[in-house]
Amino acid sequence: MYYAPLLNHVDGRLIIIYCFRYAIKIFYRIFEYLINNIIMKNKEKESIHQEFERFMRDEMDDEEKKKYIKSENYKTMINLLTKTLGNLKK
Repeated sequence: MYYAPLLNHVDGRLIIIYCFRYAIKIFYRIFEYLINNIIMKNKEKESIHQEFERFMRDEMDDEEKKKYIKSENYKTMINLLTKTLGNLKK
């Protein structure tokens, strides 16, 4: 008894082309995610001064304030302000 093959050479090529296109779509989605979430976040980092301004204007939530007060940026800004205000006294 003869059984016909499930896939002939034409179907095999179409399957390979379909898989290749699908892999390219997945690659572009991963690449887009990397650009949007990793690379762009690095560009959006605040300077020490901008971060301190947000702290002074009370634009941070409570958790962010707690983290900021423990950070080196906060200590640096307090030292700069202390030096600047100390120089004004003299």
